[in-house]
Amino acid sequence: MKEINLNNTVAIIFKKVRIKKDNYILIPSEVSLGYLDNNEIFTTENKEHSLCSYTSKDILEDDNNELVYGCPILYDELEDLYGKNLSDTELMFRYFTEISKNITFARIQNNLVRIITESLSELGVSKTNTNKKATPVVKTEQSNLPDLKHIDNFALERYVKERVFDADDIIEDICTTIAMNYSAKNKKDIRTMLSIGPTGSGKTMTYQVIAEYLGVPLTIYDCNSITSAGYVGKDIEDSLKEVYINSGKNPEIASKSILVFDEVDKLASRGSDVKDVAVQQALLKLLEGYNYRFPLVKNGTEVSLDTSFMTIACLGAFSSLFETKEKHIGFNLSYDEAKYDVTDEDLIEYGMIRELVGRWKHLFIYKAQTKDSLRRILLESKWSPLLLQQKRYREEFNTELIWDESFIDAYIEESLAKKAGGRSLSKIGANAFVKIDREVLRMSHENPDIKRKVLVNSETIYNNKKFKI
Repeated sequence: MKEINLNNTVAIIFKKVRIKKDNYILIPSEVSLGYLDNNEIFTTENKEHSLCSYTSKDILEDDNNELVYGCPILYDELEDLYGKNLSDTELMFRYFTEISKNITFARIQNNLVRIITESLSELGVSKTNTNKKATPVVKTEQSNLPDLKHIDNFALERYVKERVFDADDIIEDICTTIAMNYSAKNKKDIRTMLSIGPTGSGKTMTYQVIAEYLGVPLTIYDCNSITSAGYVGKDIEDSLKEVYINSGKNPEIASKSILVFDEVDKLASRGSDVKDVAVQQALLKLLEGYNYRFPLVKNGTEVSLDTSFMTIACLGAFSSLFETKEKHIGFNLSYDEAKYDVTDEDLIEYGMIRELVGRWKHLFIYKAQTKDSLRRILLESKWSPLLLQQKRYREEFNTELIWDESFIDAYIEESLAKKAGGRSLSKIGANAFVKIDREVLRMSHENPDIKRKVLVNSETIYNNKKFKI
């Protein structure tokens, strides 16, 4: 009997598109060589993807999983089908072409997944249109991570500064630190960071933009949900599970991802409660670098994840620290004035253990957003919720969004009133434009070819029914 080698499996990678409730269309996008494990997870040979089958109900319903695999076949069987004289690429291309002759649907019925394939020719698709399909991406070589050893930190800085404002010195230092981390050969050279500052000052966004530029997974974990193991709540390993899942269940990619612990000041020890110290000690172990083994689900197969070379940052407001200092330090001080005013002893007195404070090699203090910085975010940032809204109206609905100066002034005043900094801008914009969205959608459906203008002013911020089309 011929031995079956599941480490030599070819599968089609499909993009999943929901067309209506419990109904999906599966679009072939790649063909790849890889292997199947005992849990029927298909991992590509280059480790770029670890995917579940399109027969999984949970995966189909999970909007965070765009890709699935299907139609697995042993490489030896491909040779039997098309001939052993063909190259790997030719064999896989022929298989992709064969699968692409059909249209594949997935339907969930009675909690079961039903896969339906129908011939494109039977659906009335002409041969001419069928031949216009894009050439498939054939994955046969390893290219699972961008080149992180040679990061151009100056280009990275420019990219971040186009999106995060009034923190140039901090951005330069964080980008340099991350570039050095990725080029490090010794885990002792990895530097961890602590950023403090008020809500909406840009702490989280800095890492979001950096991860986007580098093309690495980013996991933001809320420390409010952490307790030490044995107490009610989550523990440190839960954050690593999220890292692993966000990295496509690829341990190599996970070990090179960025992990951010938000609101770390909530872990400060208050009095004699032993669990406060225990959680900080567990976080210290993670920051020092450790090879963790943990199951993704209870009694499941253990996975391994080494944090030795992972870039880890901690964020927190530490607001009462600034309120109680004798110097009355405020977040509105310039960076040059404030950066030396928070010491290790201040953080220890606040309730952080000395060992953890010592592990943070860099301390960055963000300022509160001002009227000027909020204006720059709205009118200059590549991530401006206002400019992105204007672009979407123009490109998708043939509608030009026009505002006057009073609209910007009211937008900023509303943000300052909410005391949430730049973080509030998206929420304010979403509320201001929701009635406009409704009208734009209606008019676009009625006649998409008519070019329109939407005029907004300060009244729109306070009453979203006040606008002109």
